[in-house]
Amino acid sequence: MAATSESLGSCHDRAGGCPWWVQLGYPPFEAGPDHLPRPGQVVRHYRRLKRRPDGKRWTQADLARALGVTERYVNLMEHHDEGFDSFSRRRFLAEILAIPPVLLGLAELPGFGQQTAALQPPAVISRPAIDVEQVARRLSALNRKGDLSTAGPELPVVETTLGGLYEALPFARGDQPHLKRLLVGYHTLAGSVLRDEQQPQRALEHLNKAVGWASSLQQEPQLAFALYRRMTALIEFGQIEQALQDEQRARRLLPRLPADLRVALLLRGALAQARTVEAQRRPGGVLALLDEAAAWLGEALAGSGGDHHYHLPLSRERFQIDRAAVLLALNWPREALDSLPTRQLSGMTRANVYAELLAAEAYARLGEYEQAAALGLEAVPVAHAIRSQVNLDRARRLVEQLAASPFGSAPEVARLRLLLNQPGRGRGRTL
Repeated sequence: MAATSESLGSCHDRAGGCPWWVQLGYPPFEAGPDHLPRPGQVVRHYRRLKRRPDGKRWTQADLARALGVTERYVNLMEHHDEGFDSFSRRRFLAEILAIPPVLLGLAELPGFGQQTAALQPPAVISRPAIDVEQVARRLSALNRKGDLSTAGPELPVVETTLGGLYEALPFARGDQPHLKRLLVGYHTLAGSVLRDEQQPQRALEHLNKAVGWASSLQQEPQLAFALYRRMTALIEFGQIEQALQDEQRARRLLPRLPADLRVALLLRGALAQARTVEAQRRPGGVLALLDEAAAWLGEALAGSGGDHHYHLPLSRERFQIDRAAVLLALNWPREALDSLPTRQLSGMTRANVYAELLAAEAYARLGEYEQAAALGLEAVPVAHAIRSQVNLDRARRLVEQLAASPFGSAPEVARLRLLLNQPGRGRGRTL
């Protein structure tokens, strides 16, 4: 292979002549300490030769997606030779970028005299160390933090942990199912955080990966859990048709699922269906799903005592909140108010804000605008404090609804609009 216009220079002026890879016709990469060309330069050269379907060459972002790492990580690989301490990664790079294996130390040099003896494998080839139990405990702690307030500030930790899991996966062997379950858990956590922050593309990228890994596990509870989380995001982002496709896929799993997952999926399926025009005309199917979920609630709350490897906290109050959301989607505000719990969930800040905003919307639809505004004034400062963009967007829709009503000129509406634009100020609960 002749050196291209993007080659790294010429070696003819160097003492000692050209290295073996240049003599073989490869570009004049700099030499590394292991008598091989610097792997980062090799990867960068062949990455830039690879073309996407649209004809454009691969970027660092493209390679990052292929490897399941960050773009910054690829930058460190290419410019500082980091991340090449495993043969499995080198083999993968050679395969996807069409790199001659000999350039990455994956093959001998046939018929090249004594140069072959100089070739040595990379100095450090080690199995990435990962403590599965510690990573699992961290996931549980982050999920609890997300329930209580927000796991948003921990998103960099989540993404770093995901990178470590992907690094360790090729070496896992008997531990692979454990690592895949952790990948499902961390991807669903990241997707849920990003959904709460109203970042659709990034949220769905994580949730799609969660569904993919759960499918590869061939464990139905894991798949059902990932589908439940993705359905939640798809409904929130208004992608109802895709949510209904997940609902149909999940429905086939229902007979073989634990009761808590059945309840969760039935409620999400009811909410997706309630957003359709057909359900507005004929709500019977949606109400049947709510009844079926209620029938399983007792068993779900009793629990089986087993470890299903997913995080799905359930209480009677959370069930009532989700049921109220479905009834409100059917435009039954009085029934939604009757469904909402009469007390707040202990410590469940996000769920309580959601319940307040559902109640506020229901009161607004009933024409009880002052009560709706009062609930909004209570909810908005807390939503700001936990960085819940999804609930702040609900509050903004409430403000627009109130502004268009006969109550629109009331000072409470102006105050609510001000609180939405100036977080941390004004009356309202604080954490």
